Amino acid sequence: MAPQLRVRFLGVWDTVGALGVPEKLPFSGWFNREYDFHDPSLDAFVESARHAVAIDERRELFPVVSFGDLTQLNRSAGVEPDHPDAPYQEKWFPGVHGAIGGGGDIRGLSDDALVWVLAGASKAGLKLDTANGTRIHGFKPDALAPLANESKPEWSATQLLRDDRDGPRHVWQVAQAAQRRWRTPAHRLGGEPYRPDTLKHVAAELNAMGMWTFEPPADVLAVELVKPSDTLSHYAHRHYGDASLWRTIFKANIDTLDDPDEIFPGQEIRIPRLPEATASGDIGRAGG
Repeated sequence: MAPQLRVRFLGVWDTVGALGVPEKLPFSGWFNREYDFHDPSLDAFVESARHAVAIDERRELFPVVSFGDLTQLNRSAGVEPDHPDAPYQEKWFPGVHGAIGGGGDIRGLSDDALVWVLAGASKAGLKLDTANGTRIHGFKPDALAPLANESKPEWSATQLLRDDRDGPRHVWQVAQAAQRRWRTPAHRLGGEPYRPDTLKHVAAELNAMGMWTFEPPADVLAVELVKPSDTLSHYAHRHYGDASLWRTIFKANIDTLDDPDEIFPGQEIRIPRLPEATASGDIGRAGG
């Protein structure tokens, strides 16, 4: 008997059930019987997976196909589903369908979702192609980028039927980018706060986090373009002479970095100038 195939990592972006005839039409069930997903839920032969879901996709003809409840799979791996390192994750990101999967000329939100999925692949032991010219180069994640991925989107009949998706029930299912956008003052979002109905079930918890007040540092010593094998510790040693000051660099880039260990070739990393007291060693230093 042939050994069972095992999948080390599965990464998907806003998987939708847009197959066959739209469900809103009469007799769609009969027409679509050959086009249904056989089973959208995960099984243990997939060792880890990440699914980035679009919060702002409202076309009813693009219903999201969820992984379902991942609690049992994660607990079987000895991890609670809300743990940052849970092998099976499904998180909600700001943007429409295309702004999660990418492909348009506006890529701030899709870069953020891509970084998250690639981080999962890296944690699973997969080697990423970081050669010059690959799509991994030039990442510029931006949680405040436009919700659509095209500056001049074409109209489609699929936009006629619209409704909010039934969103997450737990705040840990909301991606960092969506949390930042929710917490960002309205004046930085064109005058309107980010309050999609899809996040209504976790609105109270998001509001309790308070406003996002981060401002990029004004006094920047340098901007590093990440190369393969670079780390924040390397930058801290290069510019400050002390690798343990990597947290200073991380804090200066928390608008684009979720995890200090997740930086990718082509990303730009600000190196803030140290306060004089820190540079002279008069105050405590962050550990690395």
